[in-house]
Amino acid sequence: MPWHLWGCMAIAFLIPFAKKFVPGFIGLLSIYVIVYAIRRKRTHFPTFNLPNILLLSIFILHVIGLLWSAHRNEGLSEIGIKLSYAIFPLIAWLMPPLGSKQSSVVMNWFLFGCVAFIPMAIGYGIYRSVVHHDWAWLTYQQLGIYLHPTYAATYMSFALLILWRNEMDGTRPLRKSSYAYVAGIVILIFISMLASKAGFIAALIVITMASYYTYQKRKTLRDALIHAFGAFLILGLSAWLAPGSITRVEAAVQDLEKQQTDVNAPQFVHVEAKSSTELRLVSWSASSKLLFEKPLGAGTGETQHAINARYVEAGEQYAADKNLNAHNQFLQAGAEHGWAGLLLLVSLMLVILVKAVRERNQLMLAFVLLCGMNFLFESFLEVQAGIVFFCFMIMVFTKQQIH
Repeated sequence: MPWHLWGCMAIAFLIPFAKKFVPGFIGLLSIYVIVYAIRRKRTHFPTFNLPNILLLSIFILHVIGLLWSAHRNEGLSEIGIKLSYAIFPLIAWLMPPLGSKQSSVVMNWFLFGCVAFIPMAIGYGIYRSVVHHDWAWLTYQQLGIYLHPTYAATYMSFALLILWRNEMDGTRPLRKSSYAYVAGIVILIFISMLASKAGFIAALIVITMASYYTYQKRKTLRDALIHAFGAFLILGLSAWLAPGSITRVEAAVQDLEKQQTDVNAPQFVHVEAKSSTELRLVSWSASSKLLFEKPLGAGTGETQHAINARYVEAGEQYAADKNLNAHNQFLQAGAEHGWAGLLLLVSLMLVILVKAVRERNQLMLAFVLLCGMNFLFESFLEVQAGIVFFCFMIMVFTKQQIH
């Protein structure tokens, strides 16, 4: 097995499981492909190369954005977090192609990492619940340990699709169908325990896509409906039983209803937003305002300060004190790098989407849909948990050679 494949497998496994070790393995893989390219005196530019060019272009915007930033140290720190935009295109251009079987192996190791993370998270949650006499440690942010529940739920949803497809294809990386079904049930229950609203949407997207794939492979509507019904039933029952899951969904609906009532009131009195849904509406408004005020963007390291200033102007001191980002990756890119940043990110997503549809690549399509959905609710690429997953998977998809 080639060393570059071992490196990809290690990164894939560690993305959900132990993020502190991921940068080290990315560095080792980068060194290996550079040495490999020098020794062989050749590069391996993928045929599907535009996504890597767009990733590198986004990184260049971050570097340029330092020119008008008043907080250079914060900007340099942010560039350090965003190095994935440059490193993974470099790996894609130097690393030998991945065959279809090798790509499947990488995806399976991501699945293994997700499955391994679940007992660790639940076990640690039970321990902290006993110590603190509070079962809240078994739900939402506390359950994710170092992962925000939205990121963890996105990982799990993508892993569920990998698992489901393997079972329908008969490849069975978990050896037996019974193991695969148990793993699928555990993943669905864990998604419910994470109580992420975006996570529930991600699970619904994946179940729908996986059910369609079941119909394609089995050629019977009955099998597809049985699998879909079973998955929806497990997700729904576990959400109903899991502490906090239904409560968060109901709270979101109430927040939206309250927002509409307040706006339509004859004498509107401003009340600071405090709930997660209300704060998102506030952050979207502030970042949109910043985008139109600064068409070139606030600058690298300057964005949060500029958004906080808009919070204060709008009387949203609580949001400013919490340093809330845009909570929308498209608006975040626009606020930081202006219309150029927004255009590059949208172009990147569209390029991958079109490629996935043309080639009927369901995993690539699920990836872009899950990321796109998350981009609407979170600044997904502002932390390592999001950007490494995003850039690594793009690298794998662009290096994949289907025979």
